[in-house]
Amino acid sequence: RYGQFKLGGKEWHEQSILAKRKNCEVCGAIYFRDVNGVKVQDAVQHIHHIFSRRFLDKWVPDMSPHASVNLMSTCGSDHGYWTANVERYLFVGDTMRFVEWVKKSDWPIDRIKAAAHYYGLTTLEKFL
Repeated sequence: RYGQFKLGGKEWHEQSILAKRKNCEVCGAIYFRDVNGVKVQDAVQHIHHIFSRRFLDKWVPDMSPHASVNLMSTCGSDHGYWTANVERYLFVGDTMRFVEWVKKSDWPIDRIKAAAHYYGLTTLEKFL
C-alpha cells in the first residue's frame, strides 16, 4: 500500500476495468484473437499507471493514482520498458531524461501530458 490509495481497492478495480482495451495503447498489440471460434491470447494486458503510485504518493499524496487519465492498457513488453527505462528518471528527479525517453519511444505523449496536467506536474507537462 502506498499512501491512502491502495492497489486492489474498489476504486482500482472499477478504474482498471474501464481502462481495458482490445489492443496495447502503445504498440497496438492484440491481446486476444479469434481462431476458429477459440480465443487465443497473443499478448498479456497490463493496466499501467502513467505516473506510478509511489511517485504520486510523494508529490501529490491527496490525489488518487487510479484516475482514468493516469491509466492505460499496455502489453507486457511496453509495461516492462516503461518500468525499466523511463520511470526511474522520475524517481531521481531527472525530468529532462524522462522527457527524452518518452519522446524517443512510441508512448502517446498526449496521454502523458494529460496525466501530468491532471496532477499539476506543470514543469513536466511544459517539456513534453
